[in-house]
Amino acid sequence: MTQEKFWSGFAAGAAVGVLAGIGGVLALKRSSEGADTHVVRLEKSVNIGRPVNAVFSAWQNLERLPRFISFVKRIERFGTQSRWLVNIDGRDVEWDAQITQVISNQSIGWKSLSGPYHTGRITFAPLGDQTVVHVVMNYAPPLGGFSSMLPIEQHLQQWIERGLREFKAALEREAGTREQQSAEWEPLQRTGTEAAEPWNSSTGPVGTPGKRSAPGTVSYTRPPKDKY
Repeated sequence: MTQEKFWSGFAAGAAVGVLAGIGGVLALKRSSEGADTHVVRLEKSVNIGRPVNAVFSAWQNLERLPRFISFVKRIERFGTQSRWLVNIDGRDVEWDAQITQVISNQSIGWKSLSGPYHTGRITFAPLGDQTVVHVVMNYAPPLGGFSSMLPIEQHLQQWIERGLREFKAALEREAGTREQQSAEWEPLQRTGTEAAEPWNSSTGPVGTPGKRSAPGTVSYTRPPKDKY
């Protein structure tokens, strides 16, 4: 083989190798982009027997949510940002979130800033004296299509449903407790016979002439006897 043919063949092989390398990089990039764009959309609703303003206020007060939902361990608020710690399938998951929109008594939107990437919106719709709560969440699993094999992704919709059920039960139980306490402390109704004046068989009701009786009292007057 002449020197000219050797360098000609080497150059051709190198060109093919470079093109193959570029093709591999582009294929890997497309694969990664496909994984990043794999988004799971989750939706759940629940009907809560409380007025919409009470339900909205309870959810907006994020620090109280761990009292209502058992697997939410801690929420710290920093203005419009918050840090969440939840336990799902025995695994602690933590992320930072940003409130993106708040419409009073109607909806709250958010997006994650760290941890599992997701965005979502929770809406509150009045239904008489009750409230329909609807959650929509878009979640991008870190492993793309393979994440369906992980329990946390497989059960995520069930955990959202469980959280809504626990939130509903806690609010309705809280309302029932308040009503019961209010009924127990309600003062007894006064009746007209409770404060009736003492009776004297000779003079009639005993009292001070010209002195008004307390409100709600009743004075009795014996009808005069017929004289014959």
